[in-house]
This record gives sequence, structure tokens and C-alpha cells, in this order.
Amino acid sequence: LLFKKMGDKVNKLLPSILLVIITSVFTIIFYISSLDSNIMTTYYHTLTRIFSILFGVSLAFVHYFYKEKTPIIFKNKIINRIVFYTYLVILLLLSIFTSSTSKYYALFMIITTFISTRLISYGLSSTKEKLNIKDKTIKLISDISYEIYLVQYPIIFIFQYIELNIILKSTLIILLTLIISYIIKKALSLKDKKVLKYILLIIVIIPSIIGLYQYITAKDHTKEMKELEAKLSENSKLMEERKKEYIANLKKEQDAWNETMKNLEANEENLKTAISNLSVVGIGDSVMLGALTDLQQRFPNGYFDAAVSRTAWVAKGLIQKLANNNLLGDVIVINLGANGDCDSACKNEIVASIGNRKIFWVTVTNDRDVNVNNSLYEYSKLFNNFYTIDWHIASSNHPEYFVADGIHLTPIGRAAYTNVIYDTIYNTYLNEYKMQKEALIKEHESKQNEKISFIGNSMLINAYENLQVKFPLSEVITNQDYTFDTIKKDLEDKITNNTLSKKVVFVFDNNSYLTKEEYEKLIKLCENYEVYIVTSNTKLDIINSNVKIIDFYQELSTNDNYYMPDRIHLSGTGNKALNDIIEKSLIK
Repeated sequence: LLFKKMGDKVNKLLPSILLVIITSVFTIIFYISSLDSNIMTTYYHTLTRIFSILFGVSLAFVHYFYKEKTPIIFKNKIINRIVFYTYLVILLLLSIFTSSTSKYYALFMIITTFISTRLISYGLSSTKEKLNIKDKTIKLISDISYEIYLVQYPIIFIFQYIELNIILKSTLIILLTLIISYIIKKALSLKDKKVLKYILLIIVIIPSIIGLYQYITAKDHTKEMKELEAKLSENSKLMEERKKEYIANLKKEQDAWNETMKNLEANEENLKTAISNLSVVGIGDSVMLGALTDLQQRFPNGYFDAAVSRTAWVAKGLIQKLANNNLLGDVIVINLGANGDCDSACKNEIVASIGNRKIFWVTVTNDRDVNVNNSLYEYSKLFNNFYTIDWHIASSNHPEYFVADGIHLTPIGRAAYTNVIYDTIYNTYLNEYKMQKEALIKEHESKQNEKISFIGNSMLINAYENLQVKFPLSEVITNQDYTFDTIKKDLEDKITNNTLSKKVVFVFDNNSYLTKEEYEKLIKLCENYEVYIVTSNTKLDIINSNVKIIDFYQELSTNDNYYMPDRIHLSGTGNKALNDIIEKSLIK
């Protein structure tokens, strides 16, 4: 309004000039920011992204004051067509081949913004009396461009929860965006057909009201985020206190580890103890910082250097600093990338600085935003001492592991995160010494008969933390969407591969709907195993020598406080009761 009034009353050239200057300044700010900071910060920060809005504002004033002078820049049809299709080709190529890790990413965003305004200008400026199909299409998209801007992200957001082929999903997103944008445009421009206009407006208003209500009544996560902040602060202090003690014990721990490695033939428990006593050095961001207490309990001889908002670029410098202070053990665990990855040259330098030590790099859960994990998988193939700890896969379908942002960890998540790190390191050393330590392998196999495979859906996932306390060596096989066919397939695969424990426990909630006949087929498949079935939604009468029914249904039907409000998932009390009844049945 200010610029419009300036142009109407003072000079119409003035706002156009000022806008060009302001737009140029903020474009430069955006580009400079992209060189020095995390691209995610640059992408979402208002001051670095306002340049794209200013491009549109500048275009609007050009059309407002000079529309009659700028119908189409190039009068020659051939040149005009060449320029037009060149724009489209450039946009298409940038959309397909541009990576967020490219050093030219910010420059490509500026080019995309400029081309977008030129295409909108083309559609709005055309003065042809008779428009061809191409002109009509561009003009239509230009006319609804603001509506497209309004609706495209909510549609993309909704579709992230729908499992479809990526090509089909992308096609549906584009079509729905265009259709809904067109409907909104028509609804807002109708003058005579008031009834239709109001109907269309209601279609938009009702979801908006519902969304506003959901927003207002949604659970406030401020408390848990404050608790997380306090936890990070507490862990930072513990980290500093641990540093002095670590230096004094480093040589002693390394000698103890070497001696332990010589005695690994005894049994797998020796290896587990050795891994726990390993001099692990952790370098990470706020995810590792949040789990510091759990990590130090699992690796009492380890040292962990973690801080908030770290990117992968800082790893080399921290490793060098630790090396200079004689703080590097034989195992390095890195959890960086969620705040920004570094390029291949950077990773090569990190690997080189670590030398012959083993490096374990943790995958991230926000990989769609930072595109880190694929490069880590590739590096695990390139270097013999480079391993990935697949936290991304291990935490899938485990919302209980995370606070509201889907990245930082709850107490359950910190325990699971620590277990994944521990298990990966353990399995790496086990595989490395498998051929040389045949006695250990035989001892490990002899203990398989006492191990347990838990198979279940959400009920098992919910009870995971409690079960791991009582059955730390157990295998937990879960899938929230288990059906009889998928359960049967998983069992067949594990039996074929000889990886199923001799004790098999089925733990399904009242969403599973497995029939007695289906259970009998699963029991037949596991005829050489001890089978335990936890009932939750009905009584189950199965008589078989290798089967024991754990009647949890009776307790659930008489204790309402065992359930959460949805009457499916168990409360804390219910989880404890489930754990107690399983422990009573399995531990003799």
C-alpha cells in the first residue's frame, strides 16, 4: 500500500526503482547466507527468503504502472517461443537434477524465482486476441498461481501419509493442486452465481475451521521441550565432568580391551562385556547429547563430545582436537548430519583423520530434509573401517521414541538409540572375529535355545522398554500392520535362515484379529519350537504339547486402567502387568 500510494501520488517510477534495489539487497543476503550457514536455516528464514516475495511484488508494480508498455518483450514469434521453452527446460532440469547439497543450490533458487516471475508475466501480459492452447494453459496457471501457492503444501503434507507409487503420488498431488486452486479461484471471482460461490467458500472454510480448532485444542508440547532443554543442559555438565576421568583411564581401558579380545573364545557374554568396556569416543549433535546419560551407562569407559546444532562440517576439527589431547580410542561414533551434511571431500578428510580406527556413523531420521543416509551407506562400502548405525531404520514405526519434532528423543527413545549403537558395534566385532573365534560361535549357538523371539504389533512395540529390561537378549520382531500372511512369511523366512529363537512368543493387541485357525497354522509352522501366545481380545483354547497360552485377556477385561483412552494401546500400568505375566510364564 505504501509503494502504491508513493507511485500514485509522487512518481510511478520511484516504487519500481526502490523495489528493484530492495529485492537485489535481499537476494544478495540470501546468497551470502547460503554460503555460510546450514541450507535448511537459509531456506526457512524469513529474511533470507523474502527476496522471492519481493520478486513477485516488483513484477506486480511493473504490471500496475507499465502494463500497456510490456505486453511481451520479444515481438518476434520464433524468438519468443525459443525463450519460453528455454525457461521451461531450465525449470525442468533444475527440478530433477538439483540437490540440496549442491554448492549452486542457492543460485538455482534465484534462477527459479526469476523464471517463475517471467512465466507469470508472460501469462498475464499476453495481448493476443485469439490465444492458442499453450497461451491459455500458461495464462490459466498464471491466474491461479497464488491459489497454487496456498494449497500445494497442505496437499503434499497429507500425501506423505498415503502409501503410493512415487510417480502416481506426484501426479495426484499436481492434479489436485491445480483442480482445488482453480475451484478456489472461481469461487472467489463468481459474482452472479451466489449460491455456488457460497458453497465453494464453505468447502474451504469448514476444513479451515476444523484445522483451527485442532490447532487450538492440540496438546501443548512446551513442557516436554523444556524438559528436553534441561536434559541437554544437564548432559553438557556431565560431559565436562567425565572428560578428566576419561583421560586418566584411557590407557588402562585400552589394555583391558586388548586382553579381553584375546579371551573372546569363552562365550558371547565376554564380547558383550568387552564392548561395554570399550573406549568409545562419540561426536554428535543434540540427539547424542540428549542420550548422553544412557550412553555413559552403557559405555562407562567412553567419552562423548556432543553439542546442539552441530553440522557434519565440524567433525574433522573435533577429531583433530581430540587426537591432539590424546582422547581418541579405537572406536569413533559420529551422529552428525541432521543439522546439515558435508560433501564427499569433507567425509574423505574425516575418514583419513581417523586412520585405522573403526568409525560408526549414525543415520538420521529427518533424511528427507538433509539427504544424508545414502552417502553413509555408500561410504560403508568404500572403506573397511566405516560402518553405519541404522537408527533411521531401527526407529521407523516407533513414534514413542521421539518428542514432537520427530528428531529428539524421549526416555524410551534414548534407551533404544543407545541399544542400536551398542548392538551395531557389538555385531561388527562379532562378525570380524567370527572366523577366528570358533569356540565363541559354538558357545553362542549353544545359548540360542534359551533365547526368545517376540513377534507382535503395537502391543509389543508399546511394551518394548519393559521387555528389554527383563529379556535383554531377546529378539523383538514387530510390525504395526501385521496380517496373518505377513506373520507367516516372516516366520518362514526366519525358520529357513535358522535365525528364529527356540522360544517364540506372539504378542498381539485387539487390532490383530487372528483367528484360532490362523494361530493353529502358525503353531504348525513352529512345531519344533516352544510357542507362547499372549491373548488380548478373546479366550483361545488350543491344546498342543509345544504351546502355552498366556491368558492376558482375563486381566484386560477386568482392569480398565490397563488401557489408554483408545482402548487398544496399554497404559503404563497395563504394560507392567503384561511384562509381569510374560516373565512369570517364561522364566522358570
